Amino acid sequence: MTESKPDWLNAEFFKKALRFNRKDENLEIMSCKVDRATQPGDNFASEMYRAALEVKANGEKEDVSLIIKCRLRGGELTQTPVTFESFVREAKVFSEINSQILKEASIKNNQPFGAKCFYSTTEPWYEAIVLEDLKKEGFQLATVDLGLDLKHCMLVIRSIAQYHASSMVLYSKDKTCFEPFKESLFVKYPDSGMGQFLATSIKNIVEEITNWPGYEMYADMLKSLIPKSMDHWMDAIRKDETGFNVFIHGDLWLNNIMFRYSQESGEVQDIRFVDFQLSCTSSPAVDLHYFLNTSALPELLENNLDELIQEYHSSLCQTLSELDHETLQPTLDAIKSEFQKRGLFGALSGFSVRGVALSDRNHIPDFEDIIGNNGNIYLSEAYKNVLRKLLPLYSKLGWLNH
Repeated sequence: MTESKPDWLNAEFFKKALRFNRKDENLEIMSCKVDRATQPGDNFASEMYRAALEVKANGEKEDVSLIIKCRLRGGELTQTPVTFESFVREAKVFSEINSQILKEASIKNNQPFGAKCFYSTTEPWYEAIVLEDLKKEGFQLATVDLGLDLKHCMLVIRSIAQYHASSMVLYSKDKTCFEPFKESLFVKYPDSGMGQFLATSIKNIVEEITNWPGYEMYADMLKSLIPKSMDHWMDAIRKDETGFNVFIHGDLWLNNIMFRYSQESGEVQDIRFVDFQLSCTSSPAVDLHYFLNTSALPELLENNLDELIQEYHSSLCQTLSELDHETLQPTLDAIKSEFQKRGLFGALSGFSVRGVALSDRNHIPDFEDIIGNNGNIYLSEAYKNVLRKLLPLYSKLGWLNH
């Protein structure tokens, strides 16, 4: 892992990027300062930098702040086909797909779903995606204890429903637009390391809850899940040609969602999605389960699940109606069926990614070690508290059946 920025991330690079974006061959970079935007290890297969630029264009000077996502170098994991292709996919989503989806989503507010992309390149050793700095636009990650509250979750649900609906309209007009995304990377590369991550996560949970009075039955249930956990994961994500499919985000959890809040009331107002490296075509239930089981307060899963699914369906259908594609509207029962069929996937998300979401800062999982069969995943006290609520709930919902 590099501690300093790449040498090529300099004024010449940004001049090329902004000249391309603005179609202005006379644009000049007067000054350039690049710093890390995240800590080393915060991102699975990339490193994030923030560039503060002084730009001169059309005789005027302006300050520009950009986020640059570079493909991570160093370590065996970063050199695998899945990490390379995930970067290529994300570059395409940011530079092409999201702009096409936004163009189709000519709905009333016409808000973008993610950061604006100024430039991207997948040239070997210079892979980079240059993005709008959402922090400068007032967006931030949510500060949570055990998960997002109902207001945050409703906003996410409405936004992802609009995104899904707009992708359906785009596909109805161009059947080739999602061809590079027809298969999940987890399905294409089953040995990507996700299977080891799932198995290690569940194994660590089993070891912990075996000693909890009254939880012995859940330990047995989870133990039997371990050998086939990756198969169950792939079955849920794999596109069913006979089912209801959309273009999914694929990695929709709280670290990949930024919010903007009212300066007056502090209420959450707006949202942007980030990190599209696992996007593909699949059931919308994949995004719904992944988000709710990794990022929502556990009480919402118990008390507000129907309300959240209904809100998704309502927002999806409303968006399709506004885009004059009512014929694409699914029934609420169809959405509920897609969701219930993938209950085990939801539970697996809760057993793996939520543990990372609630991990202590001093015990961030080392994926290189986990995938190499050398690592364990530390269970934080916050995550243990959530597990005490989720395990009985998952059993009650039938999501542990396999």
